[in-house]
Amino acid sequence: SKITDLGTLWLVPPLATFLLYLYATDLKKRAILGNLIVSLLTAMPVLLVGVFDVLPAATAENGDFVKSILQVILAYSAFAFFTNFIREMVKDAEDVEGDKSMGYRTLAVVLGVQQLKYIILILVLMLLVVCGFMTVFLLESDAFSAIYTLIFIDIPLAIFMYLVITASQPLQFKKASQLIKIVMVTGILSMVVFTLSVKFQLQ
Repeated sequence: SKITDLGTLWLVPPLATFLLYLYATDLKKRAILGNLIVSLLTAMPVLLVGVFDVLPAATAENGDFVKSILQVILAYSAFAFFTNFIREMVKDAEDVEGDKSMGYRTLAVVLGVQQLKYIILILVLMLLVVCGFMTVFLLESDAFSAIYTLIFIDIPLAIFMYLVITASQPLQFKKASQLIKIVMVTGILSMVVFTLSVKFQLQ
């Protein structure tokens, strides 16, 4: 079988380390850029599963199947990126007073907490619509997975929106941040749930 050339991927760990250094020393003080870097690094491990484990197994015979698997992994990477990006903005709102005193230019400092809340809510609504469509789609063929996404992803996202809408104090934003972190984990774990559900149906 043909083994995909992964020779340049040794650059990934030092690049990630360099980005973390930049974030710690400078980027966390800046709007958007720091949030994007942290979210990218959060999504990277999920993506690297496909790069290191799936791509090397690609051959001319299983190319279409590998492509499908990579598309799924890419979707999960996007989910990890998106949820963490939202969480970083919530953390900006939580830490706004401290960031102001340190001279940081985070989104919460630049835009104000109320304007940042609007952005967070729009992004979460977009995510909830996508996840909701996926739940409806799964309902026709895989009721167990659909129930999982409803209980552990869709409903928590709706609760998260409520928490953001009503939040005005750091502790309230912290609760919202913790919840979206849980949603990120349950979303990634759905990969295992979907796999086990399909295997059970095929028995």
